[in-house]
Amino acid sequence: MQEAAVKAGELLARRFKENTGQIDEINDWDVKLAVDKESDAIIKTLILENFPTDIIYSEEGNELTDSSEYQWYVDPLDGSNNFVIGVPYFGVSIALRYQGETVACSIYLPVITEHFVAIKGEGVKLNGKKIRIQTASSKTLAQSVLSWIRGHRVFSDKLLLDQANLLEKKFTSEVRRVLSFWSPVSDWTLVAKGLIDIIISFEDDLYEEYAGILLAQEAGAVVEFLDQEQYPHRIIAGNPKLIAELQTILNS
Repeated sequence: MQEAAVKAGELLARRFKENTGQIDEINDWDVKLAVDKESDAIIKTLILENFPTDIIYSEEGNELTDSSEYQWYVDPLDGSNNFVIGVPYFGVSIALRYQGETVACSIYLPVITEHFVAIKGEGVKLNGKKIRIQTASSKTLAQSVLSWIRGHRVFSDKLLLDQANLLEKKFTSEVRRVLSFWSPVSDWTLVAKGLIDIIISFEDDLYEEYAGILLAQEAGAVVEFLDQEQYPHRIIAGNPKLIAELQTILNS
């Protein structure tokens, strides 16, 4: 897993430096790049060479092999829009799930060469050194930084867009800064480092968040659902104290 993330990331870094982000497909809200597929091929090849019967789910298409309790969730380039316009905020994300539970993840940010690895119950390592956020911080909600992630489908569904706008209005004035960087996996790494205090993911595909969720949890953050039963794709995570305060505001 770690080798696959780094090798794919090194390819992305080279292509980014060369400015060779050829666009294969573009729609109203997203782009698909040739380098997405190249990165994806590197990851899949390494996984299937070692675990040929495992199942791989990827944004670039699934490799459905024999039935397996082990499932890999791959995003070979999270932040394609950033990549194509020259913003160095993107990464590679790989999550491994066993019997429906995320047990390990590897996230590599190639431009700044930060490699995050989390194993369930064993914490988080950044470039080989253990990290953990300070959840007992005295920081107030008004001093906090929040990352706001909206899934692509929000923009094609008026009801979801209205709900997202209403939610956004509730928290915008309560925190110091709201960020929207369009690379969710990169945002999750900042949560793990304690640099982003709260993350709200609204209607992003849950399978794209598996790696980030495990990373945040193993670093000491709490991960909750705004309404798991009715809206399983609406997540709030970060400092437990600040989340509790914000939940009260969001539920009002």
